[in-house]
Amino acid sequence: MNTSEPNIDVIIPAFNSERFIEKAIASVQAQSFAPSKIIVVDDGSTDSTEKKVQEFIAHTSIPIEYIKKQNSGPNSARNAGLRASTAPFVAFLDADDTWTKDKLIVQMQVFETRKDSDLGLVYCDYNLVDENDSLLKNPYHLPLQARGRVFAELLRNNAINGSASAVLIKRNVFDKVGYFDESLRIGEDWDMWLRIAKEYSVDFADETLVHVRRHSQNAQSNPVYVFTHEMDFYKKWMAIVGPSHPVTQKWRWHILKRILKRLPKTDFYAIGKNVWQKDSIKRKDGDLISVIMPVYNVEKYLEEAIQSVQNQTFGNFELIIIDDSSTDSSKKIALDFAAKDARIRVVENRYDKGLAGALNTGLDEAKGAIIARADGDDVNRPNRLQVQYDFLRKYHDIAIVGTGYRTFGGSVSKNIFHPSGSIELAWKFLTDTYFCHPTVMFRKTVLSSIPRYPNTGSEDFAFFSDVLHKHKGVNIPAALLDYRQHGSNYSLYARPEILQSVHDTFLKNFAYYNGNLDDAELYFTYKTKHILQAKDWFAILKIELHTINAIRKVYKISAVNPGFILVLCKASAKAKLTWIRTIFKNK
Repeated sequence: MNTSEPNIDVIIPAFNSERFIEKAIASVQAQSFAPSKIIVVDDGSTDSTEKKVQEFIAHTSIPIEYIKKQNSGPNSARNAGLRASTAPFVAFLDADDTWTKDKLIVQMQVFETRKDSDLGLVYCDYNLVDENDSLLKNPYHLPLQARGRVFAELLRNNAINGSASAVLIKRNVFDKVGYFDESLRIGEDWDMWLRIAKEYSVDFADETLVHVRRHSQNAQSNPVYVFTHEMDFYKKWMAIVGPSHPVTQKWRWHILKRILKRLPKTDFYAIGKNVWQKDSIKRKDGDLISVIMPVYNVEKYLEEAIQSVQNQTFGNFELIIIDDSSTDSSKKIALDFAAKDARIRVVENRYDKGLAGALNTGLDEAKGAIIARADGDDVNRPNRLQVQYDFLRKYHDIAIVGTGYRTFGGSVSKNIFHPSGSIELAWKFLTDTYFCHPTVMFRKTVLSSIPRYPNTGSEDFAFFSDVLHKHKGVNIPAALLDYRQHGSNYSLYARPEILQSVHDTFLKNFAYYNGNLDDAELYFTYKTKHILQAKDWFAILKIELHTINAIRKVYKISAVNPGFILVLCKASAKAKLTWIRTIFKNK
C-alpha cells in the first residue's frame, strides 16, 4: 500500500445541503492525504446545493464528480456514489459533517500498519458540533474498542462510532457484502457494519477525526421518525439471527426502554399511526419476497450464491433452498447458513426428482406475495431484488419481470439482454424462452390462473409461456445477475428431451394465439432454422400479423401503440431478411 499516491474516493450524499455542503467539501480538500476524487451525489435537492458544488468544481485541484438523481434517500445516494467509484478505498462524508485535516492519512496508516488482507474497515472517534461548529455533549459516545472479528460485539451495540462519516473501507468489500440497504432510513450504517463484520475484521484509529453536526434538519431530531424507522432495522436483524438468539431479547428490552425513558414527551399516537401506515402499505403491496433456490450437487458454488442473496440491498426476503437429493455437501452447506440466518429455510423436494419438482416445492413453501428465482451456482448483483421490486411496485400491470445477465466461467464473458417490451417478449416466446430463469421475479397471484412447473426438459419455457398467455412481462435492460457457465449446467444435459419439450410448448403457444395448428410446422422451421421460401412468404406474414395482434388484444393495448407497431415492423423485416438469406443459401 502506497500512501504517497491518491487511492481513495470520497462519497458525499447531499439533500438540500446548501447550509453546510461548502464546509464538508472544504474539509476534504484540506486533507493532508488528498483523495483521488470527490463524488457528490445530489439526492434531488431543491435548494442551491448544486450551485455551491459547481462553484467548487470550477476552482478545485481535486476532481469532483457531481451526480444529480431523484430523491430516494441517503442510502440510495451512497449506493450511487459506490457505483461511480473506482479507487481501491472509499470514504463517506455526510454533507453536514466535516473532517479534521489528517482523517484520511491516519486511517490509511492503520491499513498499512496492519498489512492484513482480512481487514475491511477502519473507523475513528468523533465529536458532536452544533450549527455554529460549537462542541456538544454526546451522552451516547462509546470508547473505541471494537477491533478484529467483532460481529457478535456489534450485535449488542453499534460500537463503530461516528456514523458513515467516520469510516474508511476497501472498495471490494461491497462486492461481497452488497450495498447499503435502501429500505432502511435509521440504522442503515449499523446494518452495513454488521454485514461487513460478518466477513471481515475491523480496526480503528484512536483519534477524533470527524465532527458530526446536529441541527434542526437532522432526521434524528424527529423522535417519531427515528422510532418508527428504527423498528425496520430491528425487524430485519431479528429475522436474521432468529427469535432464540440472546440479542433478540436484549433488543426487545431496548425498544421498551426507549419508549419508557428516552421518549417521555413523544406523541405516541403519531408513532402508532406511522407504524400502522408503514405496515399496512407493506401488507397491501406484498413487501416480503420469497426467493426459491433449487440445488443439486453445487457445493463448489453454493456458498457464494447464498451470500449474494444475503447481501441484497433489499433485506425483507426469505430464502427457500430446496435440496434435490444432492449427493455432495450442498445440503450441509445450506443447513449451516440456515442455522445462522433465520431468513433461510432448507426443505426437501417433495415431488419427482428434478428441477420442476424442486421449483414446485419452493412455490408451495413461499410465504411472500412476490417470488424471485435464484440458482445455487449463480451470483446475484447486490441491488437485484430492490430494482425488480421497485419496478413491480411502479408498474402494477406487469406480473413478471426478468433482467439482463453477464455470463462468466466459460471461455467468453459477455452481457446478454432479452427483449424488454411486453408484446415483443410474448411474440418471441412463441418458439423459445426469453427470460433468463434465475433472474425472474413474479407476483404470486399469477399462480392462481396457471399450472405449476411441468416435469419436462424445458419447464421454464412452458411455465413462463403460460404466465405470458394471461399476464404482461418485461425484461429490465440491466445486468443484475452473473450467470455461471460450467460442465454441470442442467441445460447441457438431456438435449433430446429439451428439444421435444420446446417443440411441444411451441405448439401450445401457437394454438393459443392462432386458434389452430395450421402451418405451425412451417412457422417453427422458419423461426428455428431461419429458412423462408418465396412461396411461404405470405403464410408467414399472415401468422406473424395474427399472432402479434392476438397478443395485443390479450394485453388490452391500443392498435396505435408504438410498441405494437414496432413489433409488426420487426416481424416484417425479419421475414424479408430470412427470405434473402435463404435465396443465397440455395445458390
